[in-house]
Amino acid sequence: MLAHIANVTNFDHYARELDAMHRHRRRIFVDLLGWRALDGPEEREADAFDGPDATYILVLDEDGVYRASARLLPTTGAHMMAELFRAFVDGPPPRGPDIHEWSRHCPGDPAWPAAINEAARLALHMGVLAYALERGVRAFTAVMDRGLLRRARSYGWDCTPLGPPRAYGEGEAIAVLNPVRATHLDMLRARAGVTGSVLVARGDGARAA
Repeated sequence: MLAHIANVTNFDHYARELDAMHRHRRRIFVDLLGWRALDGPEEREADAFDGPDATYILVLDEDGVYRASARLLPTTGAHMMAELFRAFVDGPPPRGPDIHEWSRHCPGDPAWPAAINEAARLALHMGVLAYALERGVRAFTAVMDRGLLRRARSYGWDCTPLGPPRAYGEGEAIAVLNPVRATHLDMLRARAGVTGSVLVARGDGARAA
């Protein structure tokens, strides 16, 4: 599987895949996880942060079928931690041109075979890390469900807490800072059994900052 960069410079090259992403986000976050705040009549999930500043890492399999995605936002502008989850952070949220926010993490689907989901997760994590290392991003912030901490750490993320777990509509979440390390990417490549980069882009996306 390959991780594709989709951003404002090449959204038109990924129209079908981005639509699949938004529909999958609806399935995962609303239908399966029951996040009521995201519910609505639409068959796609999108919010105010799905704009021109967003970069998406889209995992596609060998047949071009969408399998996983994540949204990356520069913390120098509007992003979820600063705008919606400020209370989850003790002190000011980390911000800067070398810190991005990772949100709308959608790795695989319970309806798919375990082998496909594992390959999709590994490709997504490798793609996010490769994107960061190529563009000088030194860390990612994220607000994640407390129950996902163990899984994130099992994929090599440090997940340094920025505050204690706090309640949200459907459970408890925690704000974290995830440093970017080249050795982490090497570890995931070895785990996935790949030697080269899994990161690609159509059109102009490869040149995006």
